Amino acid sequence: MDDWPDLIGFAVQMRQRLNAYDPVVVPATIPHLGATEQQLAEAEERLGHPLDPLHSEMLSYANGWEDFVHLTDLYGTDEIGQGERWETSLEQLQLRYFPYEGATRLEDGEPDPEELYIIAGKPDEGSAHQFLLWKTGPISLKGGHPVIWQAGYEIERYPDVHDLLLSLNQYLQEDIAEMENGEQL
Repeated sequence: MDDWPDLIGFAVQMRQRLNAYDPVVVPATIPHLGATEQQLAEAEERLGHPLDPLHSEMLSYANGWEDFVHLTDLYGTDEIGQGERWETSLEQLQLRYFPYEGATRLEDGEPDPEELYIIAGKPDEGSAHQFLLWKTGPISLKGGHPVIWQAGYEIERYPDVHDLLLSLNQYLQEDIAEMENGEQL
């Protein structure tokens, strides 16, 4: 995909506009500089499998982003597969699917947690929101795998990381329209 700079730039602009309305709810943040091939390879080595192709592409433009979505940070290559935030995110993921020993909450059409890897979260601030990439899920027309937004339950599912960013940009536009009409976020 060659539109990552446009999609990411649009998200930054929309977030800046929302920040003017409510800087507490929408902090003014920008993505980190893109990942190098070496950083991507190191993340893949820690995971023990390749990154999703579209996720890898996005990271090459935005290697992490605080408050990527409200209460959720996009993990950069330095956090994927290592560190306290990653481990806490894995614990949250396990609790979502296995709330107590011997239990499972897998429902029809739901992937096994072993088929997922976390691309965004913010467990260190108590957020249960996570974006999970289904690494063995159906391949989208763009060549990526599904992304699941969950917070103790599945909120939404996107065909791939590219469509996730398109959808998030749409949500930002809707939030701006609401704020311009005098509504609260």
